[in-house]
Amino acid sequence: MENGLSTNVKVETITSLEVSQMMEIEHKYLLKMLNGQTDKDGRDKMVGIIPTLLRGDLPLANFFIEDTYKDASGKKNKMYHCTKKGCDLLANKLTGEKGILFTAKYVERFHQMEDYIKKQIPELPQSKAKTPNLASANNTVKILGTLMEKAGIKPDIQLLTAKTVYAQAGIEIPLLIEADQKYYDTTYIAKKVGMYVKKSGKPAVTAVSQLIKSLPLEEGETKDFFEGKDNWQGSVTKYSESVIEKVRDWLVENGYPTIIEGESKNYHVVYDTYDVA
Repeated sequence: MENGLSTNVKVETITSLEVSQMMEIEHKYLLKMLNGQTDKDGRDKMVGIIPTLLRGDLPLANFFIEDTYKDASGKKNKMYHCTKKGCDLLANKLTGEKGILFTAKYVERFHQMEDYIKKQIPELPQSKAKTPNLASANNTVKILGTLMEKAGIKPDIQLLTAKTVYAQAGIEIPLLIEADQKYYDTTYIAKKVGMYVKKSGKPAVTAVSQLIKSLPLEEGETKDFFEGKDNWQGSVTKYSESVIEKVRDWLVENGYPTIIEGESKNYHVVYDTYDVA
């Protein structure tokens, strides 16, 4: 292994071991995200990224390449070489600061490998060097904007990213918008963490609500909104992005349980950590 690239892998990759460190989770939980998890009856407990890619007839090697490594005892264990596309998929699983930090880490890692490769190639004449143009910058901002919005990245971070992209194209833009904190309802949170009702397949709204009640929330992490829909009007409690992270952390720490205990009943749920809103 040199500069994150295995000698038997012909594309730039980083190992799932390194990715798990970047995501700040144990490697075994990352493997569950990739391969999925079933209960004792063989039913899906967590839908994995790799089985989903295979069902969609997508070339797995474009995202993840299976391999093994030896631990300190000499035992062989499963791992994957993750391409940049594979890291992009994993980045869509994370929200808030964790998503931003993981994206920054793996992008920087791939840049390091690209820089290493460029040093092995004779430098082109200066006249052939290209500077990103406006059309290219616009396209990049459009693509990044869609991904960041899907990942729940705050508007001010989206603006800062756009400013950086335009700056690389030689275009300076002012940041004039100061975005307020966003709040999300339990339907959004259930979809974001991939928790669904076992029988109906709908977002596990009530189970998420019960889970949140057990979490230590701080001032400013909840806010009540008055909303109306069809013939209904009333107050709805919504939660900050940090609460989504607390829910996700709780699920990881507790191994994504299929039963969420409530005050008067238990809720049976399944997980789909790939198909998230």
